[in-house]
Amino acid sequence: MAAVMGDRGVLGVLGGMGPLASAEFIKNIYAQRRVDREQDMPRILLDSDPMFPDRTRAIRSGVDDYLKERLCARLAGLTRQGATTTVVTCFTAHHFLPEVEPVLRRNLVSLVDVTLDGLVSAPGRFLLLCTSGSREARIFQNAPSWPAVESQIVLPDSRDQELVHQMVYRMKLHGPMPGIVPTIDLLVQRYDCTGVVCGCTEFHLVSGALAARYGEANVIDALRSIVIGLPELLGDRRSHSGPEHATTR
Repeated sequence: MAAVMGDRGVLGVLGGMGPLASAEFIKNIYAQRRVDREQDMPRILLDSDPMFPDRTRAIRSGVDDYLKERLCARLAGLTRQGATTTVVTCFTAHHFLPEVEPVLRRNLVSLVDVTLDGLVSAPGRFLLLCTSGSREARIFQNAPSWPAVESQIVLPDSRDQELVHQMVYRMKLHGPMPGIVPTIDLLVQRYDCTGVVCGCTEFHLVSGALAARYGEANVIDALRSIVIGLPELLGDRRSHSGPEHATTR
């Protein structure tokens, strides 16, 4: 018997930071579902809001009240519309999530936690690809599970970090440009790594190409992990899913 539409969870996605990455995330959710009818696909609420202030700039300047207020308002809106699980598709924005009301964080999936959980069972050395804002705010290092995986993560030097940061901003506007994957490959070789950590959601745009190059186990992408584990997250066990790495906080 088909499930009643209302008895399944609803995914709320706060995106637009940048828009192409959050759109790709939702496209991949639907592309990878194995169901018999479209009515069995998950319900997703997307609030794609490119008007959020630049997160790295807000971290550096300390002028972040408007960003926090907008974050709270958008998450509250998704909750009011029925989201039972929420994802903020921007790692750098996770720096501001502790300022969000506890009721709005209750069902929030932390991309940082999903990422670090994915590293626990992944042997090798992984180059962290993230914005300079995330690096400066120590978003990953401040997570409780960081000590367990710290030895596996390689941080690029200041010059290469700026290169990674600029890659992010180019992909925000132009998507997965042809030179992105070769540039990442040069960095992986330079730092003698076996794979990468997609520590910015823009790298979700190229994580499939990276997985084809290094192998699935050597590309840690929180959004891909959520795509795989979404049925469990939404309380829908009728669909096939792979290993679940998603956690809430």
